[in-house]
Amino acid sequence: MERIQLVLHLGLLVLLSGCAANSPKPASPPLPQAASAKDVTGALPFTIHDNRLLVDVFLNGQGPFVMIFDAAGPSTMTPEVQKALDLRSQGFEFSLDGESVSNAPVVHVNSVRAGDFQLNEQTFQVVNLAPIRRAFRFPHLDGIIGLEFVKQSRLRLDFDKDRIERIADAAPAPAGAVPFEVKDGRPMIDGKINGQPAKILIDTSDRSNLTLFRKFAADSQLEDLFSHHEKMVTGMGLNGPIHGQLASMQTVDLGVNEVSDVITRLPLTTSGYFFTPDISASAGIGMLKNYNIEFDYKKQVVALQRRKNFQESSSFVPINPVR
Repeated sequence: MERIQLVLHLGLLVLLSGCAANSPKPASPPLPQAASAKDVTGALPFTIHDNRLLVDVFLNGQGPFVMIFDAAGPSTMTPEVQKALDLRSQGFEFSLDGESVSNAPVVHVNSVRAGDFQLNEQTFQVVNLAPIRRAFRFPHLDGIIGLEFVKQSRLRLDFDKDRIERIADAAPAPAGAVPFEVKDGRPMIDGKINGQPAKILIDTSDRSNLTLFRKFAADSQLEDLFSHHEKMVTGMGLNGPIHGQLASMQTVDLGVNEVSDVITRLPLTTSGYFFTPDISASAGIGMLKNYNIEFDYKKQVVALQRRKNFQESSSFVPINPVR
């Protein structure tokens, strides 16, 4: 397993208006065309709930089970799904949730089918997602899927069509592709935050616009921007609420894309994942859904292509956890 974290930083939905940046904006990159029909070799429809992509998945021919599509997340199912499929645990794997580390049972699944995607002989972690399901009011939440699909082929998250597309390897390279390194299974690109060089994860499990990691926030002195803002629940992990503060970043540069006035969260955890020293921030679906995104793990490039209805402004909807 390439990464040990789960869907932990299912942090903050970022939608609150910001102030206009003082510096002039560079010209927006041209709007690229979507992959042509002949280049699309498969598709998987999704719906969006709480800035999460939800897909229907069949396991061992049973389902559909409703799962979060996370392009870099380990395959995960709930204990209820394990029981329904009568799967026996076959050991444990470490999982990390905010500040704590725990062991997650693992099970073997013979077949996984989602839309036109098919995988065989897969391993799933078994995790109780009930706290997250209740906190964010998912009608159903049976697990997490995605990384193994992304590793298998070029994928495009098309927010105009509400579907995940498999792109032929021979298709032309997407416009605006930037290289990434893999960090904990996620693409991490070189960007800038308020003009300062930053290592930014492209994180399809993060519900926020942007999450700053604690060491980068301290070293860059960006944490000073949060000091006078209210502390609140900005996310929910498997072990409870993740408290944090909000502030606006004047500019965020995602490779070839610059966005202004991004409402950003700073988690107030005292240890754990958000203290990873070589990660500066994670860009979540709150901001990423303004793009159509193509991942190519074989060539280690990612392309963020602005949608026609791209929006600069952001906002925040408070989280009111349900017990």
